[in-house]
Amino acid sequence: MRLKALDSSTDELQGATAYEGEFAIKKTHYIEPYTIKVKVWVKDGVIVHVINNGTITDDPNDDEKHNGGYFKRAIENLSKYKGKKVKDVLDSKLSKDVGIDAVSGATVSTDGIHEAIKNALKQSSKARPRC
Repeated sequence: MRLKALDSSTDELQGATAYEGEFAIKKTHYIEPYTIKVKVWVKDGVIVHVINNGTITDDPNDDEKHNGGYFKRAIENLSKYKGKKVKDVLDSKLSKDVGIDAVSGATVSTDGIHEAIKNALKQSSKARPRC
């Protein structure tokens, strides 16, 4: 699926390639396991857009919601990846290494988002021809 701006002269996604990435969050004493899914658009080695790609944080059949609040706070960081160089993100261990602070109270989700983005970007580096 390709997103399109209303005004094609400002379409930041024009010429960008989309990559999908996932990261599995493991069970802790307060988090139930779930998988973070993101979609990252890259153009000229720079991230131009990132979205949540259908992450389901809690079992819809479970009355208790363990993860939704944490993830909802952490996804605010997605837009902060815009303008970051693919190489810098791939070379980083944590989001703070590229100037993006963890969200207080949602560190596990913040770190999971960073790993999902890195997993998406690993596909972009495989797609580039090696010289």
